[in-house]
Amino acid sequence: MEFMYSEKNKKLILLEGYKFGFQKKLADDIDCWICVKRTCKSYLKINNLNIIVDKSIIHNHEKDDEKKLNIQKLSNISKREAQEALHERPAKIIHCELAKSDIETIDAQDLYRIRKNIHTSRCSTVPKLPKKLNHGIRKPRSGRGGNKASSVVIERNPHSSFRIGTWNIRTALKAGKIEEIKEQIKNNYIGILGICETRWSGKGDYITEDFRVIHSGNDKSGKNGIAIIVQGKWKSNIMNTYHLNDRLLIVKIHAQPTDIYIIQVYFPTSNCQDVEIERMYE
Repeated sequence: MEFMYSEKNKKLILLEGYKFGFQKKLADDIDCWICVKRTCKSYLKINNLNIIVDKSIIHNHEKDDEKKLNIQKLSNISKREAQEALHERPAKIIHCELAKSDIETIDAQDLYRIRKNIHTSRCSTVPKLPKKLNHGIRKPRSGRGGNKASSVVIERNPHSSFRIGTWNIRTALKAGKIEEIKEQIKNNYIGILGICETRWSGKGDYITEDFRVIHSGNDKSGKNGIAIIVQGKWKSNIMNTYHLNDRLLIVKIHAQPTDIYIIQVYFPTSNCQDVEIERMYE
């Protein structure tokens, strides 16, 4: 008898190739576990020392394949490790857990599923990004003059309205897209906005109206690309820019009591090639 975890991170018991899930707690501190197949009547009764005191293991179905069970155990353990150690590379987590398991061989399809499960589990640990730029943002209260009064307060005390945001715009190659972004920045009182998937080529740094646009892309347009747009007085406080690649851009801004580093990252998804994902971790 051994313990494992399900895809939904629930504790299971594995006995002779069959899985049992917790049902209820009985008298005398006895736990009742039943077969995960709903039509199966098999059960286990276990005390607080994890000793089976009663059982009925007459299953009406075939037991799971041993290799499939091992892959499932590897996947679920890797997911738990990935949630606890967000900084570790998926390949390193899988390699360490694979060394501890009884799996002798594993194919590329299974590795892909495990990596995808790790990516999904890590995404579940962080809050979802807003679908719209102004979603969840509360605008400053208006005084007697309505929106005009709010604007006056913001201009007199710009520190109270300073906001930093991020937005995956899908593409900035469409006509009028930059104008739309600038309008959203103004409407939502955002001081610094990081944008992903601009699909611009090369590196650049230019000023348009009251905005400074710093972008970093690859040699050819149409893929990846990131940018940081700084509005108002903050654009003159930029001390340095670091165009590392088409997925990572850093801007250093002079501020008090300490300088600020704005890091914009466009991280590859689980559908990208392993080489590209590993390169980002390195």
